[in-house]
Amino acid sequence: MPHVTVQVVPYDRSGYAAEGAFTLLRFVEAELPSIGYVDHIAGGFSLEKPEEIELVGRALDRLAVDAETPERSRQMIAKLLAES
Repeated sequence: MPHVTVQVVPYDRSGYAAEGAFTLLRFVEAELPSIGYVDHIAGGFSLEKPEEIELVGRALDRLAVDAETPERSRQMIAKLLAES
């Protein structure tokens, strides 16, 4: 899937950009707004306000900086799969 980027965030570099699991959906169609979703132990909730989307976007950007490159991430995943 050429429109998907996978980046691995090592445990020793994670935990600062976000406190838990979240998703940010960005759409190609300009008329469709971005949507955020935050998971927690009792369920989850959607984020739609521009300031909420901005916050989730900044957290995602920080994780991308902390993460391995997409190429290095593919190598790490391939190695783990080969070892299992």
